[in-house]
Amino acid sequence: MAKGERTNRLKIRLIGIAVICIIIVTAAIIVKAADVEVKLNSSDGSTYFEIQDSGGSGVFTVDSDGNVAIGTTDPGSYALYVSGDTYINGDFTVDAGHTKSSAVNTSKGKVRFYSIEAPEVRVEDFGTAQLVNGEAKVKIDSLFREGISDKEEYQVFVALLDDCNGVYIAKKSPNHFTVKEIKDGKSSSRFEWRIIGKVKGLEDRRMEKVKK
Repeated sequence: MAKGERTNRLKIRLIGIAVICIIIVTAAIIVKAADVEVKLNSSDGSTYFEIQDSGGSGVFTVDSDGNVAIGTTDPGSYALYVSGDTYINGDFTVDAGHTKSSAVNTSKGKVRFYSIEAPEVRVEDFGTAQLVNGEAKVKIDSLFREGISDKEEYQVFVALLDDCNGVYIAKKSPNHFTVKEIKDGKSSSRFEWRIIGKVKGLEDRRMEKVKK
């Protein structure tokens, strides 16, 4: 390319937006509109593409390594860094050899807490209860019940916190389950419970083959 010649680095079509000005310089292209600024900057190598709001804050950035930041200007070492709540309308898959985790604050800084996986789409709830004369009726959270399958039975697991003859699940209903002490016991033992159910509408999904 001869000295002084320019080539297109970026084309932007703005439809329905009144463009205030377009500034073209050797190292950058800036497109400004009433409430957005689009900038292509290669002068320092740190930013390749950036969209700013009307206040000048970066809302979308692609750096020179191709890493993307949304809601912030620095993706760090991540291919995608999102600052803000995220809603995904579709399945989310992490490739083999990688994990899903959350960053948890500790006395030694942030550490990863990893997700427990399952071959089926299940959700669970937890709680504590106490026998009264050897029996306890445990109410299931109504919103939790709405979200789990009414075609397949939920599962309940119980762990005793006090001594007694032992307990069993005597009855399951859509809105509660009943725990009773064996041998017609009449104790007031406390216990922890865990309920697991398949997500409504996703009962048939089990270890589906991954498609790219």
